[in-house]
Amino acid sequence: MNAKLIDGREISNDIKDSLKASIQTGFIRARRKPLLVVVLVGDDPASHSYIKIKQKACEYVGIETQMKHFSADCKQVELEDCITELNKDETVDGILMQLPLPADLDADYLLNMIDPSKDVDGLSPINQGLLCSGREGLFPCTPLGIMAMIKAINIPVQGKVAVIIGKSQLVGRPIARMLEDSGATVIVLHSRSENLEKFTILADILISAAGRAHMVLGHWIKPGAAVIDVGNSWVGDQVRGDVEPEGARLKAGFLTPVPGGVGPMTVAFLLVNTVKSWQKSLL
Repeated sequence: MNAKLIDGREISNDIKDSLKASIQTGFIRARRKPLLVVVLVGDDPASHSYIKIKQKACEYVGIETQMKHFSADCKQVELEDCITELNKDETVDGILMQLPLPADLDADYLLNMIDPSKDVDGLSPINQGLLCSGREGLFPCTPLGIMAMIKAINIPVQGKVAVIIGKSQLVGRPIARMLEDSGATVIVLHSRSENLEKFTILADILISAAGRAHMVLGHWIKPGAAVIDVGNSWVGDQVRGDVEPEGARLKAGFLTPVPGGVGPMTVAFLLVNTVKSWQKSLL
């Protein structure tokens, strides 16, 4: 068996083309384009790199972007005041707090301040609660991207076993809920789980978001399974996923590459959430 690679770039490009058309149509009525504001603290090179990728994607589909850049030694109150003003600004459709923040800042408090209707990362307690209750909201981008990938390649979900490694609010918990809502039987593993391979071998759909390079070995994988690798670890000057690719290719039916798999889908759904917020503001 040789796993079929799931091309996140190709799927995300289709999504971006659809968004571009929607924005062009909506602009005729709204007379303004969607606006995403990125709040950045400090000068971490990785954060700057991620923001450039997001800005380029926004430019392609027609979303305007602004940057609110603060020094690494800024005070909590400065960021709180910034978020308050952005919440009030009716021309702002999305607010993105670029993480991580310096350790002396209360990231949870700041994320909780963001108006849920502008919370394009889907991390506010209100949006998390809406997801858990099966109601409409803005949900985390990576899980939305994973569900879109599964749909795009026609992987059956209902009645299947889905195993998730990682229980973060950013990926593990929300994707578990989305898969449950789609009819899967879900098993969530985490750092204290023992004998992970006893569970992963059961998975028709295996999603790893542990952040440990090449921890998932080929013999952990059920033959023919769909393997979604959310891992993103730097080893030297190369980025590695959670899944050891050579072994996985011999066992899995479908496999996301790293890079080029989940990453582009995460960016695509940041755009989707921004456009969704913008469209609601036009009602």
